Amino acid sequence: MPKAYLTILPDNKKVPLSKNASLKELIERAGIEISTPCGGRGHCGKCRVRVVKGHIEPSEADKRLINKRDLAKGHRLSCQAHATSPVAVFLPEESRMYHHDILSAAPSGIKFKRSPLAPAEAGRKRMYGLALDIGTTTVYGSLVDLKRAVELEHGSVFNGQAKYGADVISRLSYAGGGKGLEELNKAVISSVNMLIGRLIKDAGVKHNDILDIVASGNTVMQHIFLYINPLYLIEPPFHKPFKGSLSAHARSLGIKANAFARVRFLPNVSSFVGSDIVSGILSTGMGRSPSNALLVDIGTNGEVAIASKGKIVVASTAAGPAFEGAEIKCGMKASVGAIGSVAIDDGSVRIETIGGTQAKGICGSGLISSISALLRSGAIEKSGRMKKRFYLYKGKGKSVFIDQADVRQVQLAKSAIFTGIEVLMKNAGLKAEDMDHIYIAGAFGSFIDKRSAIGIGLIPAFDRRKIRFVGNSSLAGAKLALSSRHAYEEAVKIADRCEYVELSGNKEFEKGFIESMRF
Repeated sequence: MPKAYLTILPDNKKVPLSKNASLKELIERAGIEISTPCGGRGHCGKCRVRVVKGHIEPSEADKRLINKRDLAKGHRLSCQAHATSPVAVFLPEESRMYHHDILSAAPSGIKFKRSPLAPAEAGRKRMYGLALDIGTTTVYGSLVDLKRAVELEHGSVFNGQAKYGADVISRLSYAGGGKGLEELNKAVISSVNMLIGRLIKDAGVKHNDILDIVASGNTVMQHIFLYINPLYLIEPPFHKPFKGSLSAHARSLGIKANAFARVRFLPNVSSFVGSDIVSGILSTGMGRSPSNALLVDIGTNGEVAIASKGKIVVASTAAGPAFEGAEIKCGMKASVGAIGSVAIDDGSVRIETIGGTQAKGICGSGLISSISALLRSGAIEKSGRMKKRFYLYKGKGKSVFIDQADVRQVQLAKSAIFTGIEVLMKNAGLKAEDMDHIYIAGAFGSFIDKRSAIGIGLIPAFDRRKIRFVGNSSLAGAKLALSSRHAYEEAVKIADRCEYVELSGNKEFEKGFIESMRF
């Protein structure tokens, strides 16, 4: 009996059908990465395909997340769809995980200064290093000429782990089953190697010339990157994160660099506050300043730090992936076609997209801007209630809208960040007017409108003149630590100085979180 195949269009790739494999799994076997922020559980609706030949019965998740018109046209969630006879599906652009350069659109606000170099192999003419920010959603990198302390190239790729879930909780859950940890480790190492390949190609550098790598990221990403079981962070007897910096050879980790290149991961603060915030504190210089300074890193795993009177307090607040495009119906990464800004005047909607192209979806900055505009226009009430979905853009093949579920996701995310800031300021004995410097970091930090961020309650009503967007402060700090021995040593000292404030179970945080849900 001849084999039955799945045909994937427009790639025109064919994969043999397998009895227990979903379309998502079959598509990935063809070497195509597909977006599944929910980890393939049929919750997010991001992995749509359209059946163009053959038939697949709609699943319960399809009926819940896809409207009747699209169901009739053959739209299905690939993670829930199974085929038993030959079938052809069209995989749209928005369902794919593209490896794109987000960083070039959101440069760091931190200046990269030349300083005493970290140790490198003596006598070599070509010595390069790599700074990495291992994010839950995206891996960012910077290729540096170690002799001149000059950045040659920078870029980013999706963290391949994203197909196993959008947040660290999903990753932890996956790591606990079967070969979960091995698969997660392979995914992130593969992403790093893909990024290295792109950077060295653009710079005309060889793998063997990369001699030093410094990485930062949250604790879960650190553990998975180093192939260490992260479950000990959340299960009794609650393993404490490693103190100081961890290092290994590139060869032992499977990283495509000089086999003996040193790979160092900057130190964590606690089980839930990683080296990314340490790196951010280093890059902003707030740990050395006598001023009252606040750093907010807006990402899936939101982190907050306050430096005041020689003391540094830090906290982690699970903001979720809404501001990175996940869990939002029309959400996407900050890439070409993403709506980044919205204005509503007398019912007329004006949008700006990244690259000035036709709108494909909405990214984090656009989400903040649109919610702010809808609040001012009255389309969203202070409670967060909206009567009907609001269309930001209507096109022939694609419409972009905000609905009630999206608003609730924003409320959860912004309340977590706002309340985390408030609790930490109170812990430090400070009020909004006492802050001298407010640094906002994140993948889209360079584009957030200050008034909108304050207007929706993402951050307190700070003096807008004191707010500075610093882009990817985690990568900026890793770059400094890569290029300067002194900076690296300072990062280790910063981690030791940080005092962790636990927000989980904190009554002030729980009360404030509920109150801050309102706009």
